Amino acid sequence: MRLAWLDCENITFCAVVEIFYLLKNTIQPLRVKRIVKVWGRNLSPNLIERRFGFYNNMKMLMEKNDKNGFCLNVGCGLIAPPGWTNFDSSFTLKLARTPIVGSGIIRIINGPDWPSSALCGDIVKGLNIPFESCDLIFASHVLEHISLSDFHSAMNNIYSYLRKGGIFRAIVPDLNYYIKKYSSQISDRSASPKASFEFMEKMNIGYAQSRRNIFCRLLEAVKNSRHQWMWDAPSLFSAFVEHGFQGVRLCEYGDWADVRFKLVDKKESYADSICIEGHKE
Repeated sequence: MRLAWLDCENITFCAVVEIFYLLKNTIQPLRVKRIVKVWGRNLSPNLIERRFGFYNNMKMLMEKNDKNGFCLNVGCGLIAPPGWTNFDSSFTLKLARTPIVGSGIIRIINGPDWPSSALCGDIVKGLNIPFESCDLIFASHVLEHISLSDFHSAMNNIYSYLRKGGIFRAIVPDLNYYIKKYSSQISDRSASPKASFEFMEKMNIGYAQSRRNIFCRLLEAVKNSRHQWMWDAPSLFSAFVEHGFQGVRLCEYGDWADVRFKLVDKKESYADSICIEGHKE
């Protein structure tokens, strides 16, 4: 029987895997070198690296970096189309890229089927890509999952990766929409008893389960699915300007300054959400 994804009984094992992933950069060269030595010409080093999930991000990105620059998809999830360089910091992606055992564990816990083009990377900590190398950067429902302090770090990194004239496009849930909906429900006698519960649930800012168990606390930390900071149109617009973006504007689906956004942008992402776009001068 398949295990529930990251329940409290298997969180200890997953935490161990996370530690192993952090050590991967040290383990990787030795493991690949040993495999090549043992198997000789039967497998090329590149094939071995792909088989065991070892990605040299800089090499891959430099191969793609032509005169037009990168198209960078931050927090890509399972949307990782060709023509875009796709990064995600999800724990399950790190798990899937764990050498030898990762793909098997993902199947056991019924984790997501990550596309091979998805790379591990955290926009807050910074990505292994050159400065001023990107034409386009896209982040759909990513920024609300990081704290305000981390948001500013991410925005600084995004700005540094863009070339002059490069465009950053972001989609986040609209705080104003949820507040208006709550205000409407609270004034309705039949809806008011559940108005606050629905507000917390839809905003994904509360935690309904017990946190007394240390394993459940670890689970919450690893999943990072809750919203950390919410935005409305004026505040996100102002944040773009604060970080140096020019021509900042509110966008709708299909309203792309560059048609290449069509490959990563999805209409369903705009439900109860706002989209802001700005460019670097």
